[in-house]
Amino acid sequence: MNINASIIDQRITGIVEDHDDWLPSGTDINKKKSAAFVILCMSTCLEISLDEAAELLTEGGNDAGVDADWLLKLDQALKALESGASN
Repeated sequence: MNINASIIDQRITGIVEDHDDWLPSGTDINKKKSAAFVILCMSTCLEISLDEAAELLTEGGNDAGVDADWLLKLDQALKALESGASN
């Protein structure tokens, strides 16, 4: 694993260990790490805190594959940002 991947892995592990309340319930560590990755990506890309990014996380079915959403009004136009992976 290269240094960049190692840093990201450490950040994800830290989110999983420190903020279980932000993550899907249950014992599936892969689902928790996946949600933590989305939170980390949203925080980084949108330049917001992890707390704010966690509030954007969508959970459960019937969400059309969207993992998080954020709306920004810019020059009187709405732009939607979606972060997710299709299954």
